[in-house]
Amino acid sequence: MKTIKYDDMIKKYHYYKNVIIQDYIKRGIYPNNSQIEQTLNRINLALSILQDYEIHEGSDFDTAKYNDTLRQIHTDLQYLYEITNVTIKSRLNYLKSYLKSHLIDMQNRANTYNMRALIEKNSTSLGNTLINKNDVYPSIVNNKCDIVLSDSIKLYKQSKLACFVTADNISQDDIIVEFLNKKTGDSYYSTVYNIDHNTFNVPGDLTYNKYNISLSDNEKVNRKTVLNLSGSTYNKDNKYDIYGGKNKIIIRNADTGECEVKDVPINTACQISEHSFIEFYILNGNSITFTFNKKPINTNFQLINNSADVSKNNRIFIECDSDFVFDISVDSGEIYANKITDISIGLNNLTINNNHGLNDFIVYEYDKEKNQEEYQINMRINNITDPHMQIDSILIKELFTV
Repeated sequence: MKTIKYDDMIKKYHYYKNVIIQDYIKRGIYPNNSQIEQTLNRINLALSILQDYEIHEGSDFDTAKYNDTLRQIHTDLQYLYEITNVTIKSRLNYLKSYLKSHLIDMQNRANTYNMRALIEKNSTSLGNTLINKNDVYPSIVNNKCDIVLSDSIKLYKQSKLACFVTADNISQDDIIVEFLNKKTGDSYYSTVYNIDHNTFNVPGDLTYNKYNISLSDNEKVNRKTVLNLSGSTYNKDNKYDIYGGKNKIIIRNADTGECEVKDVPINTACQISEHSFIEFYILNGNSITFTFNKKPINTNFQLINNSADVSKNNRIFIECDSDFVFDISVDSGEIYANKITDISIGLNNLTINNNHGLNDFIVYEYDKEKNQEEYQINMRINNITDPHMQIDSILIKELFTV
């Protein structure tokens, strides 16, 4: 059997085979396979079944030949339609499968982005989302591209930002984020957030109003306490940092959870009889020096020659064992027992949750408008090797504000 490559040749092969067998039978011969194949090998299966049909003027009309020609034309067309129908159905099924798979992929992407949006919306531990872009297709020129992430966005001074980029075939080291101050024209640069926890600290000095408040025993109420700030606008967009208990510390029993407010042990030792947690805050200080009768179980600071740097982290936390004795000294600043986090901003006052019955408070009021500056945020990607590079997502988050 000769090599057959195409569907129409297979159909014509079987057609001619049947014709040859019928022809032998009409002549009273029962053919074997060898005879049939020899005859088939002399036929060009690439040609149509109808080879030619000529009628000359004045010739006799051959009805049998004419009918046979019509049957050959019908057979050629039948095979053509059958193959076309199968091909169309096959391609249609392929197209349907192709579209279905892509629709499923699109649905999965939509679900992914929806879940991502829900996570971003409901997440608090990662801070506030400032910019969120998905499926970015930048124009690449000379193996690099520039992307404007935001023409204008207000950033809080001294806030900490992180940029997250998800993309294929791009090195994180080749991505640079530019923060352009639209007022001064100064540019600041940062890399994306990675294993080194690279972040960008927005420059600028914060302006604030400071209020010192002392309550009498009649004004002091455990749990809810009202603070009146003379001259404050009580704007809900403003930020309020409130510390309570001047020259006090809080000692919490590790087993019972009961808290005790004590005077700061400066020039006098503080003795703790049971396993406890010690907490207080140092405002505008640089360092603190401790004297212990034994090593604490745990601290949130590193001691060097019994001193700790508090210029960046003003919270002091110590976990101590029973029969613990210590005293402290500071080079500068003020000590407060607690930082108030439960604050309600009213029309004419602030209401705080004063769990420890404290009398003295210091309030820092940060005006949002005065402490924000307008920036344009751009991104540049260098050393791009894939011309069809796609960025799946770009996310800039505000991790921390003062």
